[in-house]
Order: sequence, then C-alpha cells, then structure tokens
Amino acid sequence: MPTLELAISARGARQGAQEWDRHVNTIDRGARRTAETADRLGSALRRVFAGVSAALAVRETFALQTALAEVSTLVDTSTTSMGGLRKEILALAAAQDTAATTLTDGLYDVISAGITDASEAMAVL
Repeated sequence: MPTLELAISARGARQGAQEWDRHVNTIDRGARRTAETADRLGSALRRVFAGVSAALAVRETFALQTALAEVSTLVDTSTTSMGGLRKEILALAAAQDTAATTLTDGLYDVISAGITDASEAMAVL
C-alpha cells in the first residue's frame, strides 16, 4: 500500500502564520472602519430626524394657531378664552390620539352648525 509522507518546515509554518495574521488584521481594520462609519452615519441620521421632527412640530403649531384664529371669528372672544380652548383641544388631542388641528377644524364645524357656546361646542366635539 502506498504511503504519503508529509513534512512541515518551521519556516513554512511561520510564514503561513504571519500571512494568516496579516489577513486577520486586515479584516479587523475593515470591521473597525465599518463600525466607525456606521456610528457616524447613525449620528448624522439622528440629527436629521431631530431636525425633521422639529420642523413638523413647528408646522403643526402654526397650523393649530391658524385653525384657532378661524374659530375665534365665530365666538365672542370677550367671553371665550382662546387660550383655554387651545388647552382643552390639546388635552383632548392627547387623550384621543388625534391631531389638534383636526379637532380644531371639527370645533369650527360644530360652532358653524349653530352651537355657539364654546363649552357646549367642546362637549359635542
């Protein structure tokens, strides 16, 4: 039966190990650079999302103010506190998970339909 003899030289093993170390180090450096890039990208995305959220909040605030200004044309502002209506609408919006502008538009419609007392209109809303 034929036999196979295998000889490993110390020099060849050492060169193979050194080459293996170079490849592992290259992969490790690449993984670290990838992780650093992902961290920078994540940080940039967080800033973008924060900016978008702030812009949306400002837009919603202006939309609510506009809708409240429309309501103020239908009620007697000498007896109706627009700030109080705003607080009630915001509380209702949070409780019902509904946009405050949607509720304010609804309040406008309720008052336009003939329920001119603001507290009664809020109760209908």
